Amino acid sequence: MRDFPELRPAVYPIEPALLCQQVTSALEFAGLEWQALAGDCHYHAIVTTPLLGFKDDVRIGVEPVGDSSSHLTIHSGSRVGRGDMGANIRHVLDLVRAVERQ
Repeated sequence: MRDFPELRPAVYPIEPALLCQQVTSALEFAGLEWQALAGDCHYHAIVTTPLLGFKDDVRIGVEPVGDSSSHLTIHSGSRVGRGDMGANIRHVLDLVRAVERQ
C-alpha cells in the first residue's frame, strides 16, 4: 500500500461546530448528495463519477481535539469494482480543498 501523507486526517485550529459548518457548506457547494448521520458532525455523501456514472460513498467526520481544535476525517470507497483510477483519492482531496476554502 502506498503512503499518501496528504490523505492523513488533518487537525484544524477551530472548534468542531465551526468545522462542521464548513463541511456542510463544502458539501452544498460541491453539489453532492449527502445526509447527516447519527451523532454530531458525521456525514455520508455520494459522488457520481462523470464518465461512467459509478457511485462512490464518502464518509466525513469531525471530532474535537483539545479545547479549540478539530480533527477532520474523510474516507471514500467505491461501491463496485476493484480499481478506481484514483477517483477515491480525488474525492478526498477535493473535499479537503473545498472545506479549507470555506
